Amino acid sequence: DTIRLDHLDGWTPEWISIPPRSSVFEWRGRPWIVTTAGTTATAGTVGVRRVIAVPMAEDLSKPVGLAVDITPPEQDWEEGGVAQIGGSVTVQGRTFVLYLGANPDREQSIGVMELV
Repeated sequence: DTIRLDHLDGWTPEWISIPPRSSVFEWRGRPWIVTTAGTTATAGTVGVRRVIAVPMAEDLSKPVGLAVDITPPEQDWEEGGVAQIGGSVTVQGRTFVLYLGANPDREQSIGVMELV
């Protein structure tokens, strides 16, 4: 099964980054994958990259629901949003995901977002 993205408003993703650049977390008793999806940059254009979460089967073999756009607001230091997703951790019922912020200078900055 494939992860459907055609229901997301405002953009049409051309690719999706599934492992190794994704993270698994549990929410409401179900495993989810958080990853990036987007459009490819071409000459003179900038690709659009968004963060999505997808509910998965218990064995992580296939999606069992629609992807949800969970892209956080861009931070001042990012200049391009989220480049890739890192690991996740849940502490006292709160789930946090590390991510690599993108910017045109190729500097790598690490951010943390809370999944709510």
